Amino acid sequence: MVCRQIVSPTWSHVLVTDRIVDDSCVSNKSRERGYAFPLYLSPEADGAGRVPNFAESAVKRFEQALGPRRKWSSSRRGDSWPEVLFDYIVAILHSPEYRKRYLDMLQVDFPKIPVPATLTAFQELSDLGRQLTSAYLLEVSVPASLAKFNGTDREVTKVGETGKTLRLAAPSAKHGRLFINASSYFDAIPVASWERTIGAYQICHKWLDDRRKSERSLSDDEIATFRSVVAACGRIIELSSDIDQCVELAGGWSSLFALGSVSDE
Repeated sequence: MVCRQIVSPTWSHVLVTDRIVDDSCVSNKSRERGYAFPLYLSPEADGAGRVPNFAESAVKRFEQALGPRRKWSSSRRGDSWPEVLFDYIVAILHSPEYRKRYLDMLQVDFPKIPVPATLTAFQELSDLGRQLTSAYLLEVSVPASLAKFNGTDREVTKVGETGKTLRLAAPSAKHGRLFINASSYFDAIPVASWERTIGAYQICHKWLDDRRKSERSLSDDEIATFRSVVAACGRIIELSSDIDQCVELAGGWSSLFALGSVSDE
């Protein structure tokens, strides 16, 4: 899911999901309406007769550079070419360099996806995209010490400190405590994970604040899910950096993507 245009100063307007979503899941700002691009389309409710949701002209552009699509998934057991291409797109959209380099275009239209010059680079980026997809679906391991819940009162009456911040032991601390009321908190929240955004939303804050607004007390499952959200944010940050490193090792943006781009439509 992405936005066609944005009013934000930076671009982080992409979401991967396996659920039905509405058009404000990425942002609720004016002119930042979200559009969903399913991996497959099917005329039947049970998914029968599904077909890949890629324009044939776009796929052929990739084939001209990478060879027949049937060979794209040679390094991915169990996946077919649509999954491999989808994950490649996910990887590109999470490159910090891509977001900076093409910000002007991202602010006014759908993202354009560059075609790589080599199958090896395509597959390596797709593998990173696969891991990103897994993180978005909360298929991540959670270290025992990460975002550990402390306290007996589970009612969410607040979400962090003023300004959507954590309570830090020192201004330069890389981890902090996230209080959900006067006495209970999640400990060892990485600041970078806490500050991670999708579009207009600060992810971890948004997740808990929705439960505050509905006057919820957190269940065991919700505590576990929130810890997974924190872990996923950290994993997305790590993988985003790995994507830029992968591009540089493959020759850099100007060399690797000299063949141009296609629209993600």
